[in-house]
Amino acid sequence: MLTSPRHRLAVLFAILCTPAAFGQQVYLKASNSQVEDQFGWSSAVSGNTLVVGARYEDGGIAGVNGDAFDNSAFNAGAVYVFVDAGLGWVQQAYLKASNPDDLDLFGTSVAIDGDTLVVGARREAGSVGGVDGDQGDNGADSAGAAYVFVRNGTTWTQQAYLKAAHPDPDDLFGSSVALSGDTLIVGAPAEDGSDPGVDGDSSDNGLPGSGAAFVFVRKGTTWSQQAYLKASNPGNFHDFGWSLGVSGDTVVVGSRRENGAGTGVDADQLLQTAPIAGAAYVFVRNGTTWSQQAYLKASNTDAGDVFGISAGVSGDTIVVGAYREASSATGVNGDASDDSAFDTGAAYVFVRNGASWSQQAYLKPSNGEARDQFGRSVAISGERVLVGARREKSSASGIAADQGDNNALDAGAAYLYKRSGTTWAQQLFIKPPNTSAGDFFGGNVALGGTVALVGSPFEDSVATGVGGLMQDDSSMNAGAAHVLDVKGPWYDLGYAQAGTHGDPVLTGFGRLAPFKPAGMTLTGALENAPFFLFVGFETGYASFEGGTLVPSPNPPGLVIPAVTDGGGDLTLRTTWPSGVPVGFSVFAQAWVVDPAAASGYAASNAVLGVTP
Repeated sequence: MLTSPRHRLAVLFAILCTPAAFGQQVYLKASNSQVEDQFGWSSAVSGNTLVVGARYEDGGIAGVNGDAFDNSAFNAGAVYVFVDAGLGWVQQAYLKASNPDDLDLFGTSVAIDGDTLVVGARREAGSVGGVDGDQGDNGADSAGAAYVFVRNGTTWTQQAYLKAAHPDPDDLFGSSVALSGDTLIVGAPAEDGSDPGVDGDSSDNGLPGSGAAFVFVRKGTTWSQQAYLKASNPGNFHDFGWSLGVSGDTVVVGSRRENGAGTGVDADQLLQTAPIAGAAYVFVRNGTTWSQQAYLKASNTDAGDVFGISAGVSGDTIVVGAYREASSATGVNGDASDDSAFDTGAAYVFVRNGASWSQQAYLKPSNGEARDQFGRSVAISGERVLVGARREKSSASGIAADQGDNNALDAGAAYLYKRSGTTWAQQLFIKPPNTSAGDFFGGNVALGGTVALVGSPFEDSVATGVGGLMQDDSSMNAGAAHVLDVKGPWYDLGYAQAGTHGDPVLTGFGRLAPFKPAGMTLTGALENAPFFLFVGFETGYASFEGGTLVPSPNPPGLVIPAVTDGGGDLTLRTTWPSGVPVGFSVFAQAWVVDPAAASGYAASNAVLGVTP
């Protein structure tokens, strides 16, 4: 909270608004959206390319861009590729396995890096192991498979069909996938091998459901298996391989049902007295040799937390989700000892110095409550972490929505965190534009650079394609995904009311960092017209005229009068003050006196500014 009037006034003039690209959500649906497809179950981002999986899609035509309305393979699954070449997002490809069959669940998992894409099909039934084996042999029900696709120009083709070396029924190979350059990791959380460590006997099925991860590498256009990874302490039904991340020569593997009771990094692995507490394992490669580098546990390990349900890595930073963690803390590095909020969830950030890992942050949502399941999905890219809470309950919509409204059970939310130095702060609370109970927004999240992608697999709209109408919810669990640019520091919150010249527009410039110049420009308003600048320093909103939402002018907010010039514009400049905390948020909207507008006022878009 700002306490200095100087700070508040300086913040006021720096706050207003953003080019429309920042913060606005784009609404994605499948081109053949249908009931129960669950589009948005999986997602991935790389540059200007997005990938969305629909694990229950029914198309039966193999390959790329076939007939999307052939529903001859029940729950075979599909994947959709979207690109933005500068004119907005468009669907580039509709991908199917080369051997689609009923219940394969192609699209259970996806990963992309550049022009290479991998798709997991956890219930594919092929029984022939290795790379590019017989796809027509369905002798191992739910053994699972992974498929590699590559792009040449704008054309996608399948490059490889991957299986475990010894596929067995119900291994669920392909439940998770991760990709970095020419290295691909595939998780098989129900695999039964009993040998610990790297490259043991993968044909020994002595530990049911212990789980495994498989490393594949590409040379030229040829893929081969490089390593078979197991936990250093494998156990029955530990689900090692449920989640994965890879960055260069570093891999993190989540084991959501591991029972270790230790805390922190490299705790006692044999102390298996905390059922389903969960763990994560770090592996590194030297040349072509892989070894385990660390065994990660939460700083507040508890039975049933499911630490490792989600995981990601970027360089020397790892994030791990524990969606059933029960602390009532909020924010970053709060009190983890109060377990009064069942299934609120948490996420943990670990960093590496040399070969040593340590926990850097304990992330909780700003509005965490029981059953929100924060941490069910996580993504990391550079200094940003995105966390999904698929059962969050707010019925508000958009960026920086009202977090205190709990009228939409299981609607879901996503939270963006950013690191400055070694300090993490929550920057955004993200809701979809069409929040609805049961949509599970945040069930899957992806982050690439400044592009965030949030899946909503149980969303019900009948819309198809990009930017369709959201109002008709008669297509149950068709699914959707939402993409937004999170680069900041300015975000457009929408909610405009037209006047004489249409919608007045606020645009901002500058960084919200100490002693950096910043400012705002109001354009498109009535000429020589008085206007009021509403400024809020909290996430609360107030109703103002005609029901339009504006930042709350209540203390510590501000209402500042000004006047547009002869062109209907106005520019204000200032220098951002020192002493403003990381992650501090400012909300603003301009209301212009305009006889042609409803209630006599035209409203600009509301905006959000966040300190880096």
